[in-house]
Amino acid sequence: MRDIDTRLPLDLPDEKMGFEGDSVQQESEMTSLLCRIRIAQLAETISDEAFGCVASSTVSKSPSSHPRPPHSLEPVAYSRILELDRQVNDLEADMPAIYRDDASVGAEPRKDPLRALRIFMIQLAFCQERLRLHRPYQTRSAVDETFVYSRDVCLETARQILRIHASPLCVAPWAGLNYKVSS
Repeated sequence: MRDIDTRLPLDLPDEKMGFEGDSVQQESEMTSLLCRIRIAQLAETISDEAFGCVASSTVSKSPSSHPRPPHSLEPVAYSRILELDRQVNDLEADMPAIYRDDASVGAEPRKDPLRALRIFMIQLAFCQERLRLHRPYQTRSAVDETFVYSRDVCLETARQILRIHASPLCVAPWAGLNYKVSS
C-alpha cells in the first residue's frame, strides 16, 4: 500500500460531487472502501513492524517509527505492540460511527444486507488486527503480569466476534465469509 502514489477518492455521495454546501458526514458509496483501505494500511504497518522485516528504504524515511534495524531477527518490544494497539484503537475511533458499533445495524439487518455486511467485515478486520497483535502475548500473562492487557484484549475481542456471529445477520447466506476473518 505504500507504493500507491495517487490520492484516494473523496468520501462524498455522488449527488454532492462538485458542489459546495453542508459538510454533514454521511455514508457514501466510498465510505466503507476508504475505511478498508485505512485498515489495510495499518495492517501493513503491523505486519512490517511487529512480524516482518522492515525494508531499509522505510527505515531511512522515518527512523523513529521503526525501532528495529532493517532485516532484524530481534523480536519487537512489547511497548511497540502497545503503541500499534493504540494506533488500531485510534483508527477505529476515527471511523464513522456506523462502523464502530455493531448495534448500528439494528434489529433489521436484512433491510440492507450489503450495508450490514460492510459494517461487520470492517469490525472483524479490527478484531483480526487486535488478535494478531496480542495473541503472542496472552499466554505470557499467566506468568508475567506485564502481559495482562494482552489477555484482556484477546478475551474482549473474542467476545466481540461471538456477538457478531450471534447477530441475526449471520444467518444470512454470506455468513460463512466471516469465518476466514475470525479464524
